[in-house]
Amino acid sequence: ADRAREWADSTQLVERLKGLAGLDFVTGVGNARSFDEELARRCAAGKPFSLILADLDSLTEINNTHGHAAGNAALKRVGEVLAQQAGKSDCVARIGGDEFAIVIALPAELVATFTAAANRSLAAEGFSLTFGATSSPDDGQTAAELFHKADDRLFAAKLVRQNRTTVLSLTDRTA
Repeated sequence: ADRAREWADSTQLVERLKGLAGLDFVTGVGNARSFDEELARRCAAGKPFSLILADLDSLTEINNTHGHAAGNAALKRVGEVLAQQAGKSDCVARIGGDEFAIVIALPAELVATFTAAANRSLAAEGFSLTFGATSSPDDGQTAAELFHKADDRLFAAKLVRQNRTTVLSLTDRTA
């Protein structure tokens, strides 16, 4: 009976560690590993979905003015808002310093609604996000294709101004 209990405890611990390995320790949302796995899974499934990249505007300013604890609190709040906006079967992950990714069962025409709702939720706290998005299969079918296009669109939105969503390419890179 003791060995069976030890085995059950060990199994539970391993499962708990597996779960924690996929989480970002600051925000509590997924991390880059869980994002990569989910994006690959969605691409392999072949069903339509959108990939949204989000960048927290002015994180450096928040850190420099209020300290890194305030920056971490801002990141945590962004993670909470994105997770609230997304569905249970969607993936929200922090994939870099101030960058988040959302793999979501949402058609391209509703991405702007999602991003606007997230920014409305954050505005009262003085935060905003800039977004770049792609949709499968229209913008690509592989994880690399979709991520690079979404990243290009995020960069384009940041160049124009913060607190913006870009869902269309500024130039056609295939030409």
